[in-house]
Amino acid sequence: MAQQRLLSKVGFSGLSARSGPLAFGLTNLLRAVIVDDDPSHLNLTSVLPVPDGTGLDAVEAAVGVLLERHESLRTTYRIAPGIGPDTVQLVAGEGTLDLLLVEAGGDPNETAVVLARELRTGGFDLEADLPVRLAVVLSGGAPALLVCVVCHTAMDATSWEILVEEWAALMDGRELPAPAALQPIDVVALEERPSVRRLTESSLSYWEARMRAVPQAAFALPGLTDPAEKDWHHTGLRIVSDRAAEHLGRIAERTGVSRSVITLAAFGALVARRVAEPDCAITSLSANRVVKELRGYFGTLAQDAVLLLDTAAPETFDQLARECRAEAMRAYRASWFDPIRAWEVINGVGAQRGISFARDLVFNDMSALGKGAGGPAGRRFPAVRTLGEEKARGDYDDTLDLRLEPLPAELVPSRLVLIAHRLEDRLDLGLWADPQVLPAEEAAEFGRSFVRLLAEAADGDLPLDRLPALTGLTPVRRGEDWVRSDRCWIDLAAVRRLAAEALGDRPHLVLAEPDERLGHRLVCHLAADPAAPADPTAPTAPADPAETAETADPAGVHRRMLDLLPGRPSAITPQWYVVHTGPVPDAAGADVAAAWRALPVLTEGPGR
Repeated sequence: MAQQRLLSKVGFSGLSARSGPLAFGLTNLLRAVIVDDDPSHLNLTSVLPVPDGTGLDAVEAAVGVLLERHESLRTTYRIAPGIGPDTVQLVAGEGTLDLLLVEAGGDPNETAVVLARELRTGGFDLEADLPVRLAVVLSGGAPALLVCVVCHTAMDATSWEILVEEWAALMDGRELPAPAALQPIDVVALEERPSVRRLTESSLSYWEARMRAVPQAAFALPGLTDPAEKDWHHTGLRIVSDRAAEHLGRIAERTGVSRSVITLAAFGALVARRVAEPDCAITSLSANRVVKELRGYFGTLAQDAVLLLDTAAPETFDQLARECRAEAMRAYRASWFDPIRAWEVINGVGAQRGISFARDLVFNDMSALGKGAGGPAGRRFPAVRTLGEEKARGDYDDTLDLRLEPLPAELVPSRLVLIAHRLEDRLDLGLWADPQVLPAEEAAEFGRSFVRLLAEAADGDLPLDRLPALTGLTPVRRGEDWVRSDRCWIDLAAVRRLAAEALGDRPHLVLAEPDERLGHRLVCHLAADPAAPADPTAPTAPADPAETAETADPAGVHRRMLDLLPGRPSAITPQWYVVHTGPVPDAAGADVAAAWRALPVLTEGPGR
């Protein structure tokens, strides 16, 4: 039977209407929403309970209270190109919000989750519409559940918990405390304080240092497709174990390292094992409530913290955990920054190194959510958050006390994402893996290896050279054309494909030469003159003089290759370009490199 749907409206008026510039965290999220092809995964979605006997008027009144308390929920934007300084947030003092009413006609919870996924799909028109979508699921005409979809520009995970807590209080008839003193517009003035400016400026220095040291991609592996043609919907795996939480506690007690950081260290160790690369760059999300004025703040402050974890230097897991703690502290301190300037740093260093940094590995500790009124979250990020305990399904391994539950595909624009939902009384993780880098069976083995690692490390300081015996993860094997260059694994064939696309018919050859500093230095030899047609009598279109000049100039070639580089994890641009005059070598095999090197040189340089 078709669901009956009606539309109501929640109005608000007499509130403060104001406008102003954007703080850093909001700028960062607004940029992400705008540049993303499908920002649905940036819509935070909840199914919230409505107590029996609560009327629709009480639900509408509670929604009105939330709109009144939190300016971010009634904010639109005037967006300048590039989220420039002329971008303005506009807080509405009056208006209405649609409230969809849906009769369940069956199980209200099932109806709510289906409806939540429906409302979560598609981005918000942030210049015209408020960043909230609401629906009430009715059971026999009475409100049973509230479906709430909020754009990430209006709240981050910490604020999400505030929303859940306040909804529970309103439904219980409890009085709410005064809202936080600062609203999103007010954070801009806070960021202008000298102490905060020093912090955010130092963050940019940290990011520059890390971007000069990180591998371009965690998953520079044979056989990956171009992400431009890629579907980023990945299936997930829920990893649940009560015993593993006990093991986490024992490791934490012995090392003094938090459960969250131990989880992060184990994640890095296993990824490094899988990709056969000791340097592991992990993006961890940071809430950024680092000053007292931001406690209880509702809005978006969260930004990325990037960690570079060297898994080869420590000899034991305890050492790795402690080094991970030190690196995490540095990274989290540097997670409050001007995102526009940060991207200038990332792109600037990338152009100098000839890389395009890939946000392949993401860790998000959301275990603090659900410790309040709502209790543990059920179905959770990146899909729909419901409240209350949810029994884990899937295969159970009695030996490991481990249950692995497959989860439906979600839009996750990273190669591998680990989300910590619970770490105290139970280990409850969500692993979202690109099947090209971790197929379903290997993802399951990743989960089993994770639990085995914690079990062994709980019994004593685990030598990391024992890690291979604990895991069924097979390290990737790279062919003879793969070399390390500037901390990156690269496939010489992929670099040559990149050069061919950038240079077209112009004769060229890319070589990898041993280099003490870089490991291998990539050198692109190219002809000063474009290739002549195979048939001199055939008609040809006249060459574009500007394009011809650009592809004979090291700086021009480098720019063209950089433009084509994103989405090619196993290619970087050459570090040196040599433009030759004279006839193009027709030698083959081993002689071709010597033939190119023997040609007269017109010009050469790094192209930077």
